[in-house]
Amino acid sequence: MAKSIKVNLSPSSIDSAIKKLQVVKKAIDDDKDNILRDLAEQTKDKIEEYYNKLQFTSSDRPTFAVVKYGSGYKAIARGSSVIYDEFGTGDKGQADGHPWKGDFGLNPYNSGKTIRPAKYLGKEKQQKTGINSGLYWTYKDELGNIHYTQGVPSGKFMYNADIWLRENYKEIVKKKVDDVLSKV
Repeated sequence: MAKSIKVNLSPSSIDSAIKKLQVVKKAIDDDKDNILRDLAEQTKDKIEEYYNKLQFTSSDRPTFAVVKYGSGYKAIARGSSVIYDEFGTGDKGQADGHPWKGDFGLNPYNSGKTIRPAKYLGKEKQQKTGINSGLYWTYKDELGNIHYTQGVPSGKFMYNADIWLRENYKEIVKKKVDDVLSKV
């Protein structure tokens, strides 16, 4: 619902319109924190929604939250494997690299002293692991079992939520401001 203020071209009407606009400005200023928090909450929900759609994630599920940051809020994902789930690792991560990877000072894909060419596996291990080309590494799980991997694809759940927010924030803010104005 669009709010309008009618103004006649007289000093008293202009003064009245200014007073009404000041009331509207105060109402929006008073609700600004709620608008910002709601934007962050909706973004957090999108981050979690995108994370839940990932085919490959670590066993350490992150927590998703909204935290106060300066005069606004941030939607965050927190956990020991968030960075791997977001940016991916190894050949699989590199195959669909993350657009933000260079912005965070992260090591290149397939870096580290345990990365080895698949040709060193031998035919039998290649057949058993399904790793026939590229690079791989191994790790032990908590039970001591050795796993062979070429990494995980980049999940881009934070990245995709950022795109969603950039495409939708104006509509979200407009709805929130219209709601505030409908109460004035």
